[in-house]
Amino acid sequence: MNREERLARELDGTGLEHRAAELAGLPVAQVDLIVMIARASRRAGREHERQVRRQRVADRRKYGHVEDDQAAAATERQTLALARRAGANLDTLARLRQHYDDGTAVLALAVVGARAQGYSDTAIGMALGHDKAFARQAVGRRFGRRNQADACSDDHYTGLAGTGGPA
Repeated sequence: MNREERLARELDGTGLEHRAAELAGLPVAQVDLIVMIARASRRAGREHERQVRRQRVADRRKYGHVEDDQAAAATERQTLALARRAGANLDTLARLRQHYDDGTAVLALAVVGARAQGYSDTAIGMALGHDKAFARQAVGRRFGRRNQADACSDDHYTGLAGTGGPA
C-alpha cells in the first residue's frame, strides 16, 4: 500500500480525503505522524462517546427516568424470552398463559389511568388502534363507560410508585 492509499484510508470520513494525494508528497515521517494523529483522534472520539453514554445511563438511574418506548421495548424483549423458555418448560408455559390471561386487566388498568389523566375515550381508543369514528364506543364496550371507571379509579390506579396519585 503506498502513502496516498494509506492516507486516504486513514482520512476517510474526516472531510480531508481529497487532500490525501497532496499530503502523500510529504516525507515518510510526516505521513506516519498524520496517520498516528488520525488514529488517536478516532480513539479519543470513541472514548468520549462511551463517556457520554455512561453519563446518560447514570443520570437515568439517578433520576429514575426511562422513556416509554424504552420500557415497552424492554418488556417486549422479556416477554419474547419468556415465550422461548416456555417451549421447553411447562411451568413457564403456565406462567406465560397466566400473563396473557391478565392482559385485559392490565389494559383496563392503563385505560383507567389514562382517563384519570384526562384523556378522552376517543383518544384512548385511537391509541388502542380503533378508527376515530368508533374509538369512543369501542373503549366503552371493552372497558366500561367513563363514569363507571371514574367511580372506581382509586381502586385500580394508584399512579407512579411513591407519588401518591396519578402520574
